[in-house]
Amino acid sequence: MILDKCSTHLQLDIAIKGKAEVMCDRCLEKFYLPLSCENRLFVRQGKEWEETDPDMITMPRTNTR
Repeated sequence: MILDKCSTHLQLDIAIKGKAEVMCDRCLEKFYLPLSCENRLFVRQGKEWEETDPDMITMPRTNTR
């Protein structure tokens, strides 16, 4: 994860790699499925908490979450 602090917001670049143990639908044997995901999330400060945009979170300055 990389955190970049800008004057108006925070930018988080998140990369996840791993594997999940799953079961085959055909033979019912377990196997490991490789997984990877790269996302970017922006966090800014505003008057109230808002999560309507999946790429942007707005949180109030007084929030202690």
